[in-house]
Amino acid sequence: MATLKNNPYDLLEKEKISKKLLSDRVLKGLSIFDETLADMEQFPTDKKLKKEAEEIGKETIELVKEDIERIKEETHDEIEENSKKEIRKVQSKKVVEKAEKVLDDLSLCRQKLKEDRQRKIESGEIQPPKKKTLVTKLRQELVKTATLIPQKLKEDSDVIQRTQKAVLNFLNELKSIWGLNKIKPIQDEIKEKFKKLEEKAEAA
Repeated sequence: MATLKNNPYDLLEKEKISKKLLSDRVLKGLSIFDETLADMEQFPTDKKLKKEAEEIGKETIELVKEDIERIKEETHDEIEENSKKEIRKVQSKKVVEKAEKVLDDLSLCRQKLKEDRQRKIESGEIQPPKKKTLVTKLRQELVKTATLIPQKLKEDSDVIQRTQKAVLNFLNELKSIWGLNKIKPIQDEIKEKFKKLEEKAEAA
């Protein structure tokens, strides 16, 4: 998939903010964003879908920024003057109202995307998404393992090599247990992913 601008998860990672600290409205915005990303996986060449996904990401980032400010405030001294509390209360109400409007806009945008995609499928302009096979799903999950290596260990070549070995061994075990017969493409993609990680670690 092509690089997507306006990814709210990049901001959360940069600020080291856990999803557990986020408000319900932000979690709902992220959920809409996730659904749109899933659509992009099914229709990777749909330029309009990518543009809409980036717009949804942009709006979601605004919600995330407001939550980050709230979270940072709460980590500071909680004892403040009553007048400041009143001001914050008014500001908080405005933030909630703005967030609700943004979520409504995101939901509407999401609905329009669904309707547009359905229309294109019915007219034959695009093909309906193919159902992912077990092998495809397994490939995506195992390749994703490379990105789960803790940040402080991503520059350790030994950790990268041992992780790759563990993932490939796990894949071979599943081949035997599940009776899989087409795992070479998965092995090749896993090796390529870890090779890039090693090259990046060596260059650091």
